[in-house]
Amino acid sequence: MKEGTSVRLPRVQTAEGTWLDLEALAREGWLVLFFYPKSGSPGCTLQARRYAALAEEFRKLGAHVLGVSAEPQHIQCAFSERVRVRTVPDPAGHLASIFGVGRFLGHLRRDTVVVNHHLVVEKIWRGTNPLRDADRVLAYLKATSHGPEVTRAD
Repeated sequence: MKEGTSVRLPRVQTAEGTWLDLEALAREGWLVLFFYPKSGSPGCTLQARRYAALAEEFRKLGAHVLGVSAEPQHIQCAFSERVRVRTVPDPAGHLASIFGVGRFLGHLRRDTVVVNHHLVVEKIWRGTNPLRDADRVLAYLKATSHGPEVTRAD
């Protein structure tokens, strides 16, 4: 998967058991998927908590943020409740394979993907830093949201 590629997105079930239509979410503005290796690990917890702390700013930009891990639903449900970020279990790696997210020792690699409202992969960051990821994505969305396309629409 490369930036600028159109993508078909599936319906997925969140860790809490709610079904989400990822294409419908993306068409509302932005879809941010941050893939992480292990719920509850220090890096993944810091990364998810930073996304939670910036949730209102992401919402104002029309962005839906979801954490994705290969761990089972019950583990992610507890993690999601603790860090206050919606998560999606992807144990079979279907969602990860769409975006070319690799695995290491059975865990997904830490990559972040942004899909725009045209269902085009806008940006991919591979091997993200858990401490800086959410801030970098937010800065990117802010810069992109004020770009020429938005100006022409005003």
